Amino acid sequence: MRRRRIARDAAPAGNLDSFLDTLTNTVGVMIFVLLFVTLAAADATVLVRTPLWAESGKDPIFFEVSGDRVALLDNEEGSRQVAAYMEGLPRPSWYNLADIVRRIYAFSGSTANHEVDVVGSVLSGNLGTRYRLKEGAGEPRTALRRPSSAFQRALAEADTAGSSIAFVVRPDGFAAFREARKLAAARGFESGWEPVEAGEGVVFSDQGRAVGVQ
Repeated sequence: MRRRRIARDAAPAGNLDSFLDTLTNTVGVMIFVLLFVTLAAADATVLVRTPLWAESGKDPIFFEVSGDRVALLDNEEGSRQVAAYMEGLPRPSWYNLADIVRRIYAFSGSTANHEVDVVGSVLSGNLGTRYRLKEGAGEPRTALRRPSSAFQRALAEADTAGSSIAFVVRPDGFAAFREARKLAAARGFESGWEPVEAGEGVVFSDQGRAVGVQ
């Protein structure tokens, strides 16, 4: 008679609690890393490449861009007025120096779009000519494409071989600046620009104002 074999219970499975704890901790760390990367990416600064600045040997024609308007900044006319005024002053001496200084700072000129005055230090010889845009001066962005606009006439009268366009741009003037710069490029002009804070005058030293092309 065949003996009956009693089946033995299978060996109990190993304890997986430690493995599950490790897996849970790993997943948790990965979630925290993902959240950190997402938040960091939201605050990341995006770098926008801009054309390189370069010096230009061409004579710049300046335009001030403020709000939605573009105005020719006629620094040649302003400089001419200042020079003529200075030539009319008496020869300085110890006796009249204070009066001459007072008269220099009292200078007031005007171009088509700007009021002109003198700033800086007389005693150090570091004087500059400041231009303040007149209220309502210039022309709106929508008029720049018209052949009869002041902007188009100024470009037509200039020579691309010897002149470049320099834009002085206020914080609220970038839409008009982009339109004007596009039109200047279409006519073959090199151009450059520089930002100027709202409320500040545009100051030229006795050597002018350097704005490279881009």
